[in-house]
Amino acid sequence: MGDTDDTLRVIVGDLILEGSGNQITGVRLELNPNLTKLPEWLKRWNIQGKLVDFSFAVTDGAFRFDRRNLTLIPLPDHQPFTVTLRLDKLLGKTVRIAAIEAINEGRKVVGKVQFNQTRNEVTFKTQTGVFGYRLVAEIK
Repeated sequence: MGDTDDTLRVIVGDLILEGSGNQITGVRLELNPNLTKLPEWLKRWNIQGKLVDFSFAVTDGAFRFDRRNLTLIPLPDHQPFTVTLRLDKLLGKTVRIAAIEAINEGRKVVGKVQFNQTRNEVTFKTQTGVFGYRLVAEIK
C-alpha cells in the first residue's frame, strides 16, 4: 500500500517533469518502493471480511447499537455486511423480533429487511445506502 501522510493519503511515488525553462518535454512516475507493504493502521482492519465474534454480536462489519431504540447503525461508508446479534447478551434478555426496518437519517422507515431468528440470535445483512436498522420487538 505504501507510505501515508498524516491525512492517510497514500504516497504512490514522485511525478518527475523533464525539460528546461517553461518547456516540459516529458513526464514520468517513479513509484514508491514501499507500495507493496501494508501500513500499520491497515493491519488492524478486517479487509478479508472475516466474521469476528464479539460475544454480543458476530459480524464482518462495524456498527453502533442503540439499546434504547433497538437500532443498529453501520459506520459511515461501510460496505454491506452480515451481522448476528445475540439479543440475550446485548439486551440482557431474549426478545422475539417481529420485523427489522431499514431507516434513513431522519429515522423514517425506507424498507423492510429479511432476517432469521433462532432462539436468542437474529441475523441479517446490511445494504448500501441505508442509514440504520431498527429491530421491532414482538409484543406479547
